[in-house]
Parts: sequence; C-alpha cells; structure tokens
Amino acid sequence: MDIHERMREAARKQEEQDRLRRRLESTDALLGAESQRRDELKKHMQEEHRDLERLDRIGLVNLWHSIRGSKEEAKEREMQEYMAAKLNYDKAEASVQALARDSHRLRQELADGADIADEYRQALRAKEEFILRSGGSAGANIFALDEEHGRLKTKIQELQEAIDAGDAAHQALLQVEKNLNSAGNWGILDILGGGLLVTAVKHSSVHEARRELQNAQDLLRCFQRELLDVKTVDAIDIGSLSTAADFLLDGFIFDLIVQSQINSARERIRQTVDKVDTERGGLQHMLEQTRKQLQELGLERNRVIEKG
Repeated sequence: MDIHERMREAARKQEEQDRLRRRLESTDALLGAESQRRDELKKHMQEEHRDLERLDRIGLVNLWHSIRGSKEEAKEREMQEYMAAKLNYDKAEASVQALARDSHRLRQELADGADIADEYRQALRAKEEFILRSGGSAGANIFALDEEHGRLKTKIQELQEAIDAGDAAHQALLQVEKNLNSAGNWGILDILGGGLLVTAVKHSSVHEARRELQNAQDLLRCFQRELLDVKTVDAIDIGSLSTAADFLLDGFIFDLIVQSQINSARERIRQTVDKVDTERGGLQHMLEQTRKQLQELGLERNRVIEKG
C-alpha cells in the first residue's frame, strides 16, 4: 500500500470511529429519555393496579358500587385502564432493552477499533515526511485531497445507510396503513350490523396493525439514529407514532375501538409516511451531491499529480 492509499484508509477509519462516537452519544441520549418515560409509565401502571385491587377489597367504595349495582362495570373499567397502562409500559420496556443492546454494541465496536487513532497518527507522520522530502505545494495538496476523499467516502456510506433505514421504515408504515385501511373498511360494515364474523375480521386487522406498528416503531427509531449521523436535527418524532398505537390493545379493549379512532390512527400514520418520504428525498439529494463532490475530488487529485 503506497503512502497516499495508506493515508486515505487511515482517514476513512478515523472518520468511521468519529461516526460511531456520535451514534453512541445519540443512542445514549435516546436511552436516557426512553428510560425516564418507561419509569413514569411503570408508576402509572402500578397506580392503575392499586385502583383495581381496591375494588376487590371490602370497604366503603366496594359497598357503594355494590349498592348501585355498578361494581362489575367499575371493575371492568379499571381492568381496561390497567391493561392499557401495562401495554404502554411493556412497549417502553422493549424500547429500553433494544436501545441498551445498541449502546453495548457500539461501545464494543469502539473498543475493537481502539488502535485506529494510532494508525491514523502513524499514517499522518509518514505522509508528512513524504511531503517534506518531496517539497513544493503538490505534496500538501495531495495530502489535503486524500483526507477529504476519506471523509466523503464515509459520508456516502452514512447517507446510504440512512436511506436504507428510511426505505425499511417506509415499507413497514405502508403495511400498518394497509391493515388499518382493512380495519376501517370492516369497521363500517360492523357499524351497519355486520355480525360476529365482521367484528372478528375487524379485530384481526387491528391486531395485525398493532404488530406491524411495533416493527415500524423499531425501524423508525433506527432511521432516526441514522439521520443523526448525517443531519444536526432529529426530524422524525417517534412519539407521534406511539400515540397512533395507543388504542391498539388486546382482548376486550377491542370493543372500545370506534371508527373515528381507526380513521384518526390512519391519518397519523399517513402524516408519518409523508415525513419519512420527505427525509428520504433529502437524503437522496445529499447522496447525489456527495458522489458528485467525490468525483470532482478525484479529477482535482489527478490534475495536481499531473502538474506536480
């Protein structure tokens, strides 16, 4: 490997380490925020559970409900509220675990590349010696161009990874939208008195939408982290997608789903799809511009060599 190739490779590896550090910082920030939200949801779940237990104990509240003949209704309502709180907590706990795994993996990758900084410094010294021996401005120009070449190659990799993550999130969201559309169509028939079969099909579509939505949330979070590698702002709001999933619960809670809720969820999913599409378009433009810059850099390097 000649001195120029060695410098390009060392610069590329150094930029990759910097990218891993930035990603680790963003992942740890998300982990901290999600852990805090998980803890708040756990407290809420525990409060709902205590409310449910109070109805099972003999006391004035229990007696009052019994006299009014509403004890079973109150218990069912409290059970629904507890199940909703537990589902939200379980989703947050799963997110925390996924982010913790990502953080551990990134730390391991950084540890595995601990000697890259030394490799870069050694290549830098060797290139400096080469420039000093060769004299003139040509060596200095090549040195600068080689460093920029490594940075642009890393940027292209980051942009492509972000685009791939956006494509995956886009497809997952379209699948959620498809299932919600199905649930909405069957829901109209259900309102018109479609019977138990129609109700069952509607519930199945909602259940499938919920399963796909969890996958979409995970992929959106991945897209979010990729965006942080190439942009300075967090453009995708994961929380808005969580809101869209609030009503997608299990068991008898399905019976609380009304057509307006399904339509509202479809609208939130469509808004998120539009956001993802906007980001994907911007990333594709950035990728094309960066590839053009890399091509121009190669031509400039050739001109420096020809004149040197």
